[in-house]
Amino acid sequence: MNIQHLESTGGLPSTLELPRKDEVHFWHLVPCDSLSTENALLELLSYEETRKFCSFFSQSNAKTYGLAHGFLRKLLARYCAENPRALRFALSRRGKPSLLTDSPISFNLSHSGTHICIAVCHSSLEIGVDVECIRKLDELDGLLRLFHPGEQNYIRALPKHAQLHAFFQLWTCKEAVVKATGQGLYQSLQSFEVQFQPEVRVCPSNNEQPHCSLFLPNAFQHTSCALALIPASVSPGRMRNIFDPNRTVFHGKKH
Repeated sequence: MNIQHLESTGGLPSTLELPRKDEVHFWHLVPCDSLSTENALLELLSYEETRKFCSFFSQSNAKTYGLAHGFLRKLLARYCAENPRALRFALSRRGKPSLLTDSPISFNLSHSGTHICIAVCHSSLEIGVDVECIRKLDELDGLLRLFHPGEQNYIRALPKHAQLHAFFQLWTCKEAVVKATGQGLYQSLQSFEVQFQPEVRVCPSNNEQPHCSLFLPNAFQHTSCALALIPASVSPGRMRNIFDPNRTVFHGKKH
């Protein structure tokens, strides 16, 4: 699986080549201080997206939401040769978004703090991405009870100083998986176990859980990030920064 890491401050080529069946494009929107760039992205939002943007109490949360969804429209429009404002989205029964018209691509979006990540792949794959800013948690032990017993034991066996980072790495893996399956948090986080040794993998607790591959991009500073792909018949991959092909920024591991 060839996974390309692409960064943007909001600008994009006029057209983008579609990902192959063995390829994922992983985009990271780099925050910038350009008011004109921000306004250009916000102008792409639909009426409903603009309403949600205006409903946030936190200005920073509103900004991240607006930039994320504006950039998503701009990005998908470049792949599909469409007007970004004309794109229409459908939601599955469990809330997973897709393009309303038949599309050659699947995509997923995640944002946390100022970090915005979008994964794009061939429509024959289902994809989930999650990014989380690592932050102090007062109720770590209580949150662990949401996880599979094997995962709880794994984190509790770690030194105290390593538990917080491990929790967020596990959380992003779990989130990426349930986003890839399309079930979201309707799916119990105890219905499958994520294991990190000898490599990261998903172990379903029953036959209803689709087998999927997990990939761990090298996290941005103070963040954790994970990609999940269904089906699981993909090979380990490397992701390279498209602007510097000699710089490896990803080590793919799979189930």
